[in-house]
Amino acid sequence: MSDPQVENAQTWLNNTFSGRAGYVDAPMNGETGWLTMYSAIRALQLELGITATSDNFGPGTLAALESQVGNVRAATAATHPNIVGILQLALWCKGYWGGLIYEFWDEDVASSVNSVRLDAGLSAGQTVPPKLFKSLLTMDAYIVIGNGNSETRAVQKWMNGHYLDRADFQMIPCDGIFSRQVQQGLMYALQYEIGMADGVANGNFGPGTQQGIRDHGTASLGDTDGARKMIRLYQAALIFNGYTQAPFTGTFDAATRTQTTGFQQFVELPATGAANFSTWASLLVSTGDVNRPATACDTATPLTSVNVGSITGAGFQVVGRYINGFEKRITHDEPARIWANGRTWFPIYQEWNDTADQFSYSLGYEQGERIASRMRQLGIVTGNRVYLSVDFDATQDDIDAVVVPHFRGVRDALDSSKTVVYKLGVYGTRNVCAQLAAEGLTESSFVSDMSTGYSGSLGFPLPPNWAYDQILTIEVGSGDASIEVDKVVKSTRAQSLSSAQLRRTPRRFTSGQASGFDEAFFWRVAGLAYLSDQVSPDTYMTQGIRDDMVLNWLQKPTYWIGGGNGELDEIWTHFYTPRYPNLFPQDAPEWAAFELAFAEFDARAGSEMYPRPVDAQFGDTTHCAASTRGYTNWGVPAPGATFQVSDIGGWAGDLATFWEDYEAARLASSGGVLNVRAWTAANLGSGANSFGSGDLLADMAAFLWAKRLSNGSGSVDEIARQMLCAIEDDPGWLAKQFMAERFGSRANLVAAAKSVFTSPWPTELAISKLVDVRLPGEPAPTLSPSPTVLATELDGLANGFADVVVAAQQ
Repeated sequence: MSDPQVENAQTWLNNTFSGRAGYVDAPMNGETGWLTMYSAIRALQLELGITATSDNFGPGTLAALESQVGNVRAATAATHPNIVGILQLALWCKGYWGGLIYEFWDEDVASSVNSVRLDAGLSAGQTVPPKLFKSLLTMDAYIVIGNGNSETRAVQKWMNGHYLDRADFQMIPCDGIFSRQVQQGLMYALQYEIGMADGVANGNFGPGTQQGIRDHGTASLGDTDGARKMIRLYQAALIFNGYTQAPFTGTFDAATRTQTTGFQQFVELPATGAANFSTWASLLVSTGDVNRPATACDTATPLTSVNVGSITGAGFQVVGRYINGFEKRITHDEPARIWANGRTWFPIYQEWNDTADQFSYSLGYEQGERIASRMRQLGIVTGNRVYLSVDFDATQDDIDAVVVPHFRGVRDALDSSKTVVYKLGVYGTRNVCAQLAAEGLTESSFVSDMSTGYSGSLGFPLPPNWAYDQILTIEVGSGDASIEVDKVVKSTRAQSLSSAQLRRTPRRFTSGQASGFDEAFFWRVAGLAYLSDQVSPDTYMTQGIRDDMVLNWLQKPTYWIGGGNGELDEIWTHFYTPRYPNLFPQDAPEWAAFELAFAEFDARAGSEMYPRPVDAQFGDTTHCAASTRGYTNWGVPAPGATFQVSDIGGWAGDLATFWEDYEAARLASSGGVLNVRAWTAANLGSGANSFGSGDLLADMAAFLWAKRLSNGSGSVDEIARQMLCAIEDDPGWLAKQFMAERFGSRANLVAAAKSVFTSPWPTELAISKLVDVRLPGEPAPTLSPSPTVLATELDGLANGFADVVVAAQQ
């Protein structure tokens, strides 16, 4: 709000100093702010003969004021009238009466100076010491503001009154708020009390200060201050950390013991109720006592069979591990290795997140999607938490402008999933953690307290929801087992992942050797499943539809319009595996909503974040997806059933086209004679033919995938996970289950294979169903009849097919 008296003061300042080299005009807006303070500082410097002016009231300016002027008082108006005028501006800006005639010290100015002194904790008087003058040219307040409290203000005032005459102690605000500036004042006060001389005291928590606390800072019930005011300062530290019920008396009474116990319990120290070094350290600096016991750690180094024992040997029960970043992320075998050593772990996520320009709502939402996908890819069950890094010293302006919006975006992305929702924690400074918790965006904090000089940690207490507190980087183990970790104090609020919170996920297979995560197939399917969970409208999106959207996208491009199969494209896309079969009439308004939802999914699923899976243990991905949808759309046959319409997109259709390969090979052979069974066994599922290994794997996987989807065994990615892990344990599992669940026996398989060529193909029922799911205006489908095969040939073909499936079970 504009104040006319402040504007008058700004006018006087500019009229007096404008045009002088080194002066920058103050804004003429009647508002107190740093720009006006900077102009006043430059004006003071000019008055003191400092030509290299700046916005900083540093040691040089303070020394010049002390040597040339000393305490500003009534007599100063005669020798340095402009300095009195600057003082008057400062009084107006602080909310005190500064007088109407500038460069003139009257009774009103004297009265205001006395009020300022009292509010700042000094004795009554009508002089302005240089350090107070410096404080007046800041935005410091001398009354309780914002979230301040009277208990903190009382300590601030006492410290100013008690230590201002010491050389390096600077005036601190008396606004009731614990801040970096106040923490520095407390450190100087503590160093003075343990006996450090001026010029030796530096405000740092160094070895001398630590030893002084050990020598003079221990106290318990009944102790009282003597010449050293250590108990008062201990009580001040409690108050600054939010334990405002601690009395500020210098006597260690029952209330002080109660507050001490409460603080010790909060920071997970032994609750002795006495002042000891570890308690002092936790009150004073973010790391606390770095030598105190800690049961957790975090590391960017993968834990191997060689170095994992070093974690155990160091006594760490929990280890934080990154879930992204190729070099530092957790490896496939690590969770089992950690659990085998009797430990648990918690997930950390960081891509960059180390400068303010890497934070925004949109970037946060995108990152939230990647976080949720990765958690799902790793098999972490719903409801568990991840810690996202804010790995820089974010100021309050940064937090308000970009960090909070970023985490709101992450939170929205995590919450957008309808089936698997993860909890969000933050790794960052104390202030970042506290602010995000206050906004309701995070439920847990992993505090980066090793960065003791960060503005976001210095002068801030631990956030109420802290779970992990990182205090020191150390090396554990030796030789090849040596590993660098960050020592972390674990709170009772901490949660970590045991084997019950992590589903096993499949490995990547390379040349028959298991190696790492299955990123090529399972990770892609899991990412798509997460994306399908986000798609609206929620009213119509059942789990079955969401699973179908994933499969629908996966069958592209081969089994889609423009896939290169001509008429087959339309058969697959519009008739056999349409987008939304049998949901509702295609002229219903819901249809448009589904079209819009699928368009959104389709566009985003093709992005770099969701690349198309490559062929893996499920064979040809597009074929497997299309065949799976053939079964889910047309029905999963019961065990032992002969050829069904739903088999057209799978093994039955492939077997029919394979017969054409046989016929071509027979005609090309010498004498036009081949052993059908032997040729089929040798060529089906291998070699250059229309029913290769990718097709065979896809057909078997599709049936099993569809059966489990149809009976509600889980989501599309969860079933894929289960199947891939089963194949990992037993390479013949796919063929065994396909034989058992589709046919029941070899004899039934042979009979079903023969029925492909002896039954009408497709049946009239199939044609009627295909017509039912046409899009408006599309023609009825035309399919060729089943091939004609001689009985003797058919027996060889069917048994050859059975031989291949039986062989695949080995």
